[in-house]
Amino acid sequence: MVDSNLLDKFKEITRYGVDQYLLSYSIFTSDNLNLIIGYYSGISEEVPSTSLKFLSNLVRESERLDQVINSNRNAFKTTDFWDLLELIDNIKLTLVTIVNTPKWSRSSTTNGRAISKVETDAILKQRETIERLGGRSLGFSDEHQDWYEVAIRNDLKEEDYTPEGGTPLKVSTSNSKSYEIASIVDILDRETMKGKDVYKKITWEDDDLKVLSGNEAFLQTVDILVNLKKGDNPEFVADGLNKKLAAGQNINSVAYPILIRQLTETFNGDDTISSWNISSIERVQDGVFVELEIRSKSGDLFNLDTVF
Repeated sequence: MVDSNLLDKFKEITRYGVDQYLLSYSIFTSDNLNLIIGYYSGISEEVPSTSLKFLSNLVRESERLDQVINSNRNAFKTTDFWDLLELIDNIKLTLVTIVNTPKWSRSSTTNGRAISKVETDAILKQRETIERLGGRSLGFSDEHQDWYEVAIRNDLKEEDYTPEGGTPLKVSTSNSKSYEIASIVDILDRETMKGKDVYKKITWEDDDLKVLSGNEAFLQTVDILVNLKKGDNPEFVADGLNKKLAAGQNINSVAYPILIRQLTETFNGDDTISSWNISSIERVQDGVFVELEIRSKSGDLFNLDTVF
């Protein structure tokens, strides 16, 4: 609670009724915040238009209040004013965080507008129907009705898939679903699912650090992981490949199963990668040449050649 006398003093100095602003913020957090979080988290399909408008008005008012405080900053001479200003600053930071709820929740919807669906690859499991696939991983609200979208997209006939599974499909996840990609904080679509990163060689571009996104960011991530050696990352020294695993070894003594296991452990640590496999492996001079096929969570397939 803020002392009412302090609020009155603030109004006398600034001619701004900050008590009404604080009351509006309190009403918003108690009655509207959970509606916004529920919508972007996929719990509710109803767009909370009134709550979003309330949030937008509060953000604008916080910016206006900032200008008021800056114009009168020399008039706040006691410590109780500084406590009030800190509270106002914390509220503004919270509002900005709430505005970014679609990013924190990895939503595919922003400001009440659905982002285009992300198409990915899926494979039917043994004895799995398209209906069950829709309910298991695609976020269908009604798996008994929405399955036909998958069937139409893949031009499927009933005889095209069997109880043995293994049928490859192109699928689009439900827009209300939040994607489980903990390493990315963004509104997710086909491109942002591949990540965003600073270019590994510090480079200036347009008066700022060069930043990669989309395919370039994903390929850089994969390249870093493939070339990561144990001990390179001081925070996680066990991550990466054993430096002596292939170099200098006789072709018959290279521990290929260990190489594959360590690659698997390394790739499993990055949830932007959906799957990977080795398409070719052979001995070259003092190393092992490997061709990799790596698929991102967005469903895109990338090829990478490297020597261990």
